[in-house]
Amino acid sequence: MIPEEIWYLFIFPWILFIANIPGAVITYMALGAVATFSAYIPGLGGSKDS
Repeated sequence: MIPEEIWYLFIFPWILFIANIPGAVITYMALGAVATFSAYIPGLGGSKDS
């Protein structure tokens, strides 16, 4: 049987990695939404001034 300390040492980085995935996805989607809507808001430097 694996000692408990070794088991937690192995499983803890994976818990952190899996817990970070939704945060990265939400951050990516939020940055995409900001980049999209900033083109329609005057004064935010959108690329629609022609």
